[in-house]
Amino acid sequence: MLEKGQVIFESTHLRKDGSIMPVEVHGRTIESDGRKLLLTVIRDITERKKAEEKLTKQKELTDRILATTPNAVLVIDRDSRIILANKTFCQTFEMTPAEVQNRQVKDVIPAADLSEVISKALAGTEPQPQFEFRQKRDGDEGILVARMYPMGEGEILILISDVTDERERQERLYLTDRLASVGEMASGIAHELNNPLTSVIGLSQLLTEEDLPDDAKEDVEAIYSEAQRAAGVVRNLLTFARRHMPVRQLTQINRVLDDVLTLRAYEHRVNNIQVNTRFAPELPEIMVDYFQMQQVFLNIILNAEAAMIEAHNQGTLTIATKRVNNNIKVSFTDDGPGIAEDT
Repeated sequence: MLEKGQVIFESTHLRKDGSIMPVEVHGRTIESDGRKLLLTVIRDITERKKAEEKLTKQKELTDRILATTPNAVLVIDRDSRIILANKTFCQTFEMTPAEVQNRQVKDVIPAADLSEVISKALAGTEPQPQFEFRQKRDGDEGILVARMYPMGEGEILILISDVTDERERQERLYLTDRLASVGEMASGIAHELNNPLTSVIGLSQLLTEEDLPDDAKEDVEAIYSEAQRAAGVVRNLLTFARRHMPVRQLTQINRVLDDVLTLRAYEHRVNNIQVNTRFAPELPEIMVDYFQMQQVFLNIILNAEAAMIEAHNQGTLTIATKRVNNNIKVSFTDDGPGIAEDT
């Protein structure tokens, strides 16, 4: 159809060898000797079509990469306006592509130092500037790190990685290192305490055999008894701090719990934590690793202590054991705030 005296369309022609040739047809009307004629120019556009097809395939490949990459990807212009966001970004920030497109990046990413980092990226004053921020998703808060890469023409590529699991692993490793250090320190302190305690126990025992006034003898017996109790705490501490190869052996669960509570007795006293024990008598021995069970029980008690102290600086911890068929059940109950329902 001629519009304004000209027409442009694409078609295909057959070459002499039978192959198909894409062509672009330009037609326009001209006047000659009072007659209207149609002037037609046919151009071979094979190379252009190949270039367009190549660009289309490259775009499709880029789209597939952006759709499957685990990182959130964002491209912004020099005015900090979003011009591209991949599927992972939209899922991370719980938005649709339409809600993200053309918005200011500061309205989407909740980071106080965002503008400063963008300025550094545009100015090129810092290689691959980055910033860290927190983002809530599905009720949980994640830790995200955004790295910026200038692309030229004022555009910036932003790659956002979720490092929540990595940070948790780092925290666990840090805690493990701290616990190992505390164990070594506790072992050293316990050895240092052993020597004076041995002297106190020995001398007080000798004094109890002397002919002393009744009131003095009671005091010496109290010193002897308390020194023995302190020595028991030191022995438990040394046992706990020492490294052990896992060994399954017949163990009385109530005794494991008693040993752990002895280790925490002082902390319970100074933090106003009342411990109630409801241990079933005459429980059978079971095949477990004593030290691994000790560690498990200690971790549970430490968690309960922290929850109660944070909630009201005191608390009540109840530990119960009972036999259920061929199993032994151990339950821990504290009056802390409990685990949040969304967790």
